[in-house]
Amino acid sequence: MIAGRTHVDVSINPRGIARTLEEAEALVAWGAARLSVWDSPSRYSDCWTTLGALSQHVTTRPLGVGVTNPLTRHPLVTASAIASVHDASPAGAFLGVGTGDSGVVNLGRRRATLADLEEYVCCVRSLLHHDRAHWRGQELCMERPGTSAPPIYLAAHGPRSLALAARIADGAIVGIGFDRTSVDLAHPIVSDAAPTRADDLPELDLWWNAGGIVVDHDEERAVVRAGWLAAWAAHHLVNGRAGLASIPEGLRAGVRELADSYDLGNHGMQSESRKRRYLDVARSTGAWGYLGDRFLVAGTPDRVRSRLEELR
Repeated sequence: MIAGRTHVDVSINPRGIARTLEEAEALVAWGAARLSVWDSPSRYSDCWTTLGALSQHVTTRPLGVGVTNPLTRHPLVTASAIASVHDASPAGAFLGVGTGDSGVVNLGRRRATLADLEEYVCCVRSLLHHDRAHWRGQELCMERPGTSAPPIYLAAHGPRSLALAARIADGAIVGIGFDRTSVDLAHPIVSDAAPTRADDLPELDLWWNAGGIVVDHDEERAVVRAGWLAAWAAHHLVNGRAGLASIPEGLRAGVRELADSYDLGNHGMQSESRKRRYLDVARSTGAWGYLGDRFLVAGTPDRVRSRLEELR
């Protein structure tokens, strides 16, 4: 959402460059406002190679990575990569950065701390805007032909990361949910951080992250297709430190069980049997309705259209 406007941005799981190009063209035709690709190198196509290919085919939408992390690439490498995509893409680019999920854990590493994330983002931002930065005792310099700098978005799955985004980033990919309770939680955090926001930053752009938007003329089929995303949502809710405290007490055990069952090693490529198992756990524990309302949009075309209108 930018200054009161609402649009739908889509992050693509890059399961092969040719397939990603086809999906991107379809999404543009359906009205997606911005497109990004995952950064999960143990499972999917390299995000930067994919974005380079996309920049030559998608000319009317900004392109980005959603999201990378501070651990798998040096900040100068990331700054140079996103600057190159920004220069190659007619509609520009944007950079999403978080503490790391499948892209880090599946390499056998622990997620970055928020201190790591802040240091990394400030370094990349300085390189993009000033062509130089300090990084752990070293002076970094980057020369590039472009004249504008792409915006940086922080993935925020908890109050502290959202406050950090409000201080140092152009935008936040808000992963704590988009139901009324979550929105009411997020806005005071952003407002409280406003006095410490850098003067050269624009108004914070909030990108409310839905686990998925699934449309099917058969309501139950839509639910089944979206069901595994409830486990993904539980995983982020528990591990992203949005906190069990934000979950109704009677549902906490069920959300925790669902989060613990999520197979991060196959993030985005869950088997059909595992998807069904996630949905069964979500329903049996009572977590499905809660997580569905907080993180997902699924149902018939009329139901999805109505839900999106509500979220405006």
